[in-house]
Amino acid sequence: MMFDCSARSSAFTVQAAASVLPDLIIESVALQPASGVPGSRFDCIYVVRNIGQAWAYDFVVEVYLSPTSDPSNGVRVGSMQQAGLDFAPGYNFRNSTLVGLTVPSTPVGQQYVIVVANYAFAEANSSNNRFVTTFQVR
Repeated sequence: MMFDCSARSSAFTVQAAASVLPDLIIESVALQPASGVPGSRFDCIYVVRNIGQAWAYDFVVEVYLSPTSDPSNGVRVGSMQQAGLDFAPGYNFRNSTLVGLTVPSTPVGQQYVIVVANYAFAEANSSNNRFVTTFQVR
């Protein structure tokens, strides 16, 4: 990014570095079990990684069950706030588990579990914050 600043008879150029930001992704998701009936419970095990160039601090991981891969079409079945966690660039948050999520009343058949990491502040790329996998409702 370049800025051209002119003052009377002298001119100078200031160069500013691009913003350095964190970038959270959901690296993997495992469901145990990967199917269930409405009212039954399942666990969601996920890994969050900071692939950005700056530290991340406060973020929330939300889990949705949806008939499509879009969480806005589904029901939030769980969330976990990660407040006060110093999340360095390149660091991953492994073995994070949301236990005992309840399968809501939903049609029988294939549904999607969408796990989303939402950072409270700006990040380098907010379009890569979700992981989608399937869940069979019986």
